[in-house]
Amino acid sequence: MATINSRDKFNLYWAKKINVIIVLCLCVCSGFSQTTEHRNLPNYDNKFLHYGFSVGANYSVFRLKHSDAFLTQDSFSSVRSIGTYSFSLGFILNMRLAEFFDLRLLPAVSFYNRKIKYNYSDPEVGELLLGFESSFIELPLVLKYKAQRRGNYRMYMIGGVKPGFAVGGNKDSKEERLSLPTRDFAIEAGFGLDIYYELFKFSPELRFSLGLVNLHDKIQTPESQVMERLSTYTVSLYFFFE
Repeated sequence: MATINSRDKFNLYWAKKINVIIVLCLCVCSGFSQTTEHRNLPNYDNKFLHYGFSVGANYSVFRLKHSDAFLTQDSFSSVRSIGTYSFSLGFILNMRLAEFFDLRLLPAVSFYNRKIKYNYSDPEVGELLLGFESSFIELPLVLKYKAQRRGNYRMYMIGGVKPGFAVGGNKDSKEERLSLPTRDFAIEAGFGLDIYYELFKFSPELRFSLGLVNLHDKIQTPESQVMERLSTYTVSLYFFFE
């Protein structure tokens, strides 16, 4: 079990590193494309409401906790989650609360394909890979803290909650081995950079989402009995256009 957890943490570590590098590269490239001598959209942040849209790339994985039955059974040598990539499309409703604080509602549709891999104890049987494709309506509500604007740039941090509801998925015979509910609830935190152009504001944002709901409804199947808890963990790179 320790080896499995270490492998998952290693994958998540490198996913975070890659996303951070992407954000930094975008910021550097944007810096070469415009100067701070001319202040674009000077009164933009004084408006009470802003609208826009977003696209996002996600790296998502199940956080898996083994049950006591996993230690006593002899069917599987290991059970672990496989990280996968997906994307999101959404809208932005931004409300100004104070000079440095905004409240943001960010409804989005996200398309996930999370996977769980079972390795059988018998090498001749091999392995079993269960895939869970699902479309989620997500309603993140976050508080945005903005730093002082510097020319056409402004750093910020966000934190909030994200309820989600499944509206579709690809069900097959493999999924009958596990029972998963159709709702989730997560806490979110992240940071980003507002870049002001002449006609719009562009914001790359790196966000971390930790699911609080146990998605595993235990049923009488070997694949289900070896798990005690399943929750979600997602690292997302969003691009906001306002």
